[in-house]
Amino acid sequence: MNIKSQPGRKPRKYLIGTFLIAFAWVAVQLLLFRTNGINTEGESEKYISEAHRLVSGEHLSSLNFYFYSVVIVIIAISLKINAGFFIPLAIQLLLNLFATFTFYKWASKNFDSTTGLVATLCLIAFFPYQEFNTFLQTESVYYSLIIILSCFLFSLEKINLKNVVKLTFLLLLLTLTRPSGILFIPCVAGFLYIRFIKQYAAKTKFYIAAATFIFFMGCVQLIMTSGGEFDFILPFIQEHIICGVPTVTATNTSYGSGLPDLIRYIFNNGSQVLSLAGRRSIAFFGLSRTYYSFTHNMLLIAVFWVLYVFAISGLKLWWRKDRAVTVYLISTIFITWLTAMLTCDDWHNRFILALYPALISLALPAGHKLRASLTKMRI
Repeated sequence: MNIKSQPGRKPRKYLIGTFLIAFAWVAVQLLLFRTNGINTEGESEKYISEAHRLVSGEHLSSLNFYFYSVVIVIIAISLKINAGFFIPLAIQLLLNLFATFTFYKWASKNFDSTTGLVATLCLIAFFPYQEFNTFLQTESVYYSLIIILSCFLFSLEKINLKNVVKLTFLLLLLTLTRPSGILFIPCVAGFLYIRFIKQYAAKTKFYIAAATFIFFMGCVQLIMTSGGEFDFILPFIQEHIICGVPTVTATNTSYGSGLPDLIRYIFNNGSQVLSLAGRRSIAFFGLSRTYYSFTHNMLLIAVFWVLYVFAISGLKLWWRKDRAVTVYLISTIFITWLTAMLTCDDWHNRFILALYPALISLALPAGHKLRASLTKMRI
């Protein structure tokens, strides 16, 4: 099977796919808006509260909120001009729409229009992923920026100042939307190394790697010590599997919250850390929650476990096709999983939902191959 990037595609087929995607996207967003309205409860409340502080001329209440400032500023601007919450909703929807068509264009270019259409419809139709568009939280913007950053990265043909500035801007936006955006720095660096930097002189590669590592670790330390709700030792002390849900009653008295403190805790409590990592991994990849309905759990498990099978099946094909993309997609999954093992998993599965497009992307070759086989069988 040849799955190399196609220099051209059938315009009519691609346009029909574009129409179907637009129709499906509008239908899903209208249904979600009718069901949820503009959700301002739960997690949204703290961002709205911080936005009110900005409108009243105050500073953000804690340094950690600067790493959520993109959404907070958007809400604040909307409140300032008395537009309620419609501007944040509109921006979230427009970003999601742009990301959706960006994904469709990339998938169609690398495989074909039909494969790109099916993959994009899978992205649109998965309600748990899409419903964050109606929540005034950071997830909608964050998820959309991940797709936009990834597809832009995959499309790069050379490294120049213009592309470096664009990449830096997207990474900055991602990190100021959610602090976990900083995790994409090593993933992007790995892609750039395989695609471009590998052929540089050894000395140049060393300087680039050292600078990237020092910058990344410095940013991680800054985020971890930015205060507010950030306490990276407490989930170990209280043995959180799900964030904010302690299973042991204890307080953090002998450790700080910085990166050296985390490393020291891991070395001093190896058996507990490994035990928690295993239980958190089950929660992360298993997705089932006792407080979800049976139907909800089965939907999540069915969708993700089918994706796991297709993603693993497509690894060999991806490796032959584009090693840089393969390493990038695998590294985003690995580093998100590692973060969950070292902290806790999210109540609403938001951490692994951020990887949903990456899993679809990894599954593309296997899905494309299956569709081609079924087409031949019909013939």
